[in-house]
Amino acid sequence: MEKKSVTVKLATSLKGKEDLIEKIGLIVLMGFLIIPYPLFMLPETGLDNSWILALALANQFQLEFGTDFIFTYGPLGYLATGFAHFQDVYSIVLFRLFIIANGLFFVYHLYKNLHSTLQKIIGLLCVVLLNFLFCQYVDILLYFYFLFHVFYYLRHKSIISMLVFSAIACVSLYVKANVGIVLSLLFAITIIYFLLDKIGNKFHALAGLGLFIGLHVLLDTTLKIDIKAYIGNALDVVNYYNDAMFIVPRPGVLTIAILIVVTLVSVMLFHLREILQKRAEIFLFFNIALFLYILFKYGFVRGDSGHYPAFFLAIPYLALLIYLFTGSLNIRSNIFKMLPLILIMISLVKVTKPHFVNDAVDIVRNAMTFKTEKKKAFDDNLSKVKLPQAMLDRVGKKSVDIMPSEVSFAFFNGLNYNPRPVMQSYSAYSSKLSQANYAKYMSASAPDYVIYHTGDLIDNHFATWDDQHLYLALLQRYRMIDTGTIDDKKLILFEKEAGTKTIQKHMILDTVMELGQHLAIPKTDKMLFMDSDLSYSIPGTIKRFLYQPSPVKLELTDGEQKKSTFKIVMPLLKSGLLINKSLHLDNEKKDVDFNAMHYFFDNDGNGGSEIIGIKFITPGLWTKKKFRVRFWTYSL
Repeated sequence: MEKKSVTVKLATSLKGKEDLIEKIGLIVLMGFLIIPYPLFMLPETGLDNSWILALALANQFQLEFGTDFIFTYGPLGYLATGFAHFQDVYSIVLFRLFIIANGLFFVYHLYKNLHSTLQKIIGLLCVVLLNFLFCQYVDILLYFYFLFHVFYYLRHKSIISMLVFSAIACVSLYVKANVGIVLSLLFAITIIYFLLDKIGNKFHALAGLGLFIGLHVLLDTTLKIDIKAYIGNALDVVNYYNDAMFIVPRPGVLTIAILIVVTLVSVMLFHLREILQKRAEIFLFFNIALFLYILFKYGFVRGDSGHYPAFFLAIPYLALLIYLFTGSLNIRSNIFKMLPLILIMISLVKVTKPHFVNDAVDIVRNAMTFKTEKKKAFDDNLSKVKLPQAMLDRVGKKSVDIMPSEVSFAFFNGLNYNPRPVMQSYSAYSSKLSQANYAKYMSASAPDYVIYHTGDLIDNHFATWDDQHLYLALLQRYRMIDTGTIDDKKLILFEKEAGTKTIQKHMILDTVMELGQHLAIPKTDKMLFMDSDLSYSIPGTIKRFLYQPSPVKLELTDGEQKKSTFKIVMPLLKSGLLINKSLHLDNEKKDVDFNAMHYFFDNDGNGGSEIIGIKFITPGLWTKKKFRVRFWTYSL
């Protein structure tokens, strides 16, 4: 009897030590997770960095989001970027701490629900090797933590979770519209479902609804935003992003992603009858399925290395949400059995990134020396984009816009930034967005000067097809007064004139074309614009919705029979593209011919190297084979 008592005490003591070791390990793991999360971003030049700088300038110059400034990021977008210029540094720190707190709470809740050693090892691999919980994809993180707290409330009826997901649903709209719109709709569905199905305390639901509405009133009244225009224009940007910005990913990457999606969907379909028996399970898997779809679109519309990692980082956590919150033991067991297979498939894509001590040291140093590093980064980058002094003297304190995209010129040179609503030309994906920019340049609030630069043509776009109406505005209302060079970019300075020239527009050809047909275009010295009703077929529309559209290209033939092929942005095709002016160096360099562009503006769009023929190239399955094209002359 005494031996048995000693054995029990020893076992209890060992179990206590194991628990203590596990808790210490969890604390160390959490510390590793917190430290590598960067607090602030330093200023840099470049195409992608320019929209981050533009967000800061929009707040500095009190531009109204939705009207003066059209983008998917809102007035609180700086919380996602961590760019602290002209912003409240403490709000960035609090937002980062909020993300960290949610991540740590998820790890803690996961740890409590992993029972075997194997489960804990798999969970550890997810958390450490795929550190999604503190990654740079803040919009997807907000979506994930929203779902986590919704599901947590569904199972545990915690008022804290109710308030957290209510706050996320509201604030996310002002951080980034696309995720905010989705979360606002899901919030409404969630509150209605909780009230109708009597889940939790109805006063909890009312408290969440009150917080959601109260925060909206507070933010809408304190921030510079026209919420209706902001949402409407953001929906336009998000919709046509599909057509303008898609990149086909590497086949292997896409194949692995599809296999992962099929794996998860197969588990859900296998248990479909069980899911449909309970409303809570239907609610859970409706949200899971929608999140899976949005993750896939997020990662593979623009399937480059800056986007598809978000899918692979988040997918294991989507599976963990099912494991943690489904009421079915069978689904819970089967989904966890699939996790090792999913992790193996992800490992083939090479998106895992363990955080090492040198990362932590760098992040701590960044936070402690931010003010010094910020000034050093500013000075270093200013040397790269310092405008010619004669140009700076000419502009002075008058208002300036940068065209097509390098907003860093305005930021680092301290210019009085007065942008068109869609501040980077490649983002004016539709006629509506392009017309908004044109209207700005033709309005009383038009910038006094416009600095045009070469370079930054993305994804094989033709120079004047992005923001196509803006070139007309420059011809109508501005004149060239200076040129210059920065690094590899050549510059043209335009000055606004007192009067406005009128555009004369005449249709000279209306005909029907087929895919693959070569068409000789009308010959004219004037600007020739072409519009078309070419559209996606039914299979093409479905492909666009589920994945991305099929590429549509236009082959241009010049007077020397040289052929160049460029990507068509379908929504812009409907509003007209300048078709007869060859303004590129060649088909390989994909850059503007500065001399040709200078000649174009110096001669009111007349004359210059001519395009004489066109041919549409695209797989016939995804677009209609016959379509209408019209040609218009534009002259001043």
